Amino acid sequence: MEKTIIFNGQKTKESNFDFDVIIKNLKSRLDYMHDLSEDDIIDFFDKLVDYWQESGLLKKHSYLKNLSEFFDKGNFSEKLNIALHNNYKALDGFVDLGDKGLLFHAQPRGLTCHWLAGNVPVLGLFSIFFCLATKNVCLVKAPLRGFEELTGLLETLNEVKTEKIDGRDFSKSIAVLLIENNDKESHEKLSAIADVRIAWGGLDAVNAIIGLKKNLFCEDIIFGPKYSYVLIDKESLEKNQKNLVQRLAVDVSVFDQYACSSPHTVFIQEAEPGQAENFAKELASQLELVNRVLLPKIEKDPAKSAEIISMRAEYELKGKVFNSPGTEWTVIYTKESGLAKGCGSRVIFVKPIKDLKSIRDYNNRQKQTLGTGLTQENKLKYLDSITQKGIDRCPNLGYMTFYESPWDGMFVLDRLIRWVTTHKDI
Repeated sequence: MEKTIIFNGQKTKESNFDFDVIIKNLKSRLDYMHDLSEDDIIDFFDKLVDYWQESGLLKKHSYLKNLSEFFDKGNFSEKLNIALHNNYKALDGFVDLGDKGLLFHAQPRGLTCHWLAGNVPVLGLFSIFFCLATKNVCLVKAPLRGFEELTGLLETLNEVKTEKIDGRDFSKSIAVLLIENNDKESHEKLSAIADVRIAWGGLDAVNAIIGLKKNLFCEDIIFGPKYSYVLIDKESLEKNQKNLVQRLAVDVSVFDQYACSSPHTVFIQEAEPGQAENFAKELASQLELVNRVLLPKIEKDPAKSAEIISMRAEYELKGKVFNSPGTEWTVIYTKESGLAKGCGSRVIFVKPIKDLKSIRDYNNRQKQTLGTGLTQENKLKYLDSITQKGIDRCPNLGYMTFYESPWDGMFVLDRLIRWVTTHKDI
């Protein structure tokens, strides 16, 4: 089967490449990465964010806002510190973390192999950049859909040069491949040589990757299929409905709901009947505005359009449907209990509830993000119980699809290193 390498320090296109050569070249980069100062790596990413701003990429690609804010020098230093036990300098050598007898050093795990999802391939930049920031090297299996955007953004590394790091050298620690999903031999080879396997995708894709034979000491980091939804209390609805609707419309529209953190159901705690239906109407107006002005929908999938039309017809009979003339967006109001099936493509369900605690039973480890329109008092009162069985994030509306650390309930940065100890002087 044909295999193609599409990024090897720079954009390229070489079919039926030699796996062993690619792996050897990447492993030869480990000493280079190891010897970089962590402060210099942080500074490099900060300058990359500056480049995106100055070149107009940040304005062209709205999703880069999250990346740019996350890798801003001040923010990223803080996130590294929190993930690595309050001293990211452990990546450079042995440090004192407060233990009376031990010093600690965070060593990179080595060769990280990434399987990126086709629904939102640019999210894979987070895992790639996290691996580089922890001094690992990256072998990436890109999705067949959306890989051009991914490699285009990786190419911007070559445009950045700081006092200590030349992006043209730094980017050589990344190789990106195109491999057919049914090319079992190539996937087995990727899995066998990985020190870390990072998988993004749906249930079938993730299970296929997990099922591949791996090194006994390989670390698995799985960003599997998750479901996200929204909870709004009656106090916030009364005080901030307009703001909540505006923010939620953006959360629904970013990535066209194909990210695991995108909302599919909105639960409205009503103080009086009709408030949830009114919220659905206002949300429809805002989705139209976002589609027209901020995030025009690009997807044109006949099968998805047919699915949306069928869903609209179903809920015309057992609820109320507010929608665009085409299939750009759909808001469905229904009194059905439970979480609606995730459709994607800007289809959102709005449902009334009485008791905030009632959503607790909907949660398990497959539920990721609960977008909140809650007073601070209600957050502190209810979120502990609500998240006991599941839910890893409870951001305010408008931030549901923003990547955070931790993610999926884990500090990913900490999973990309191994801890080495030595004794202090006696």
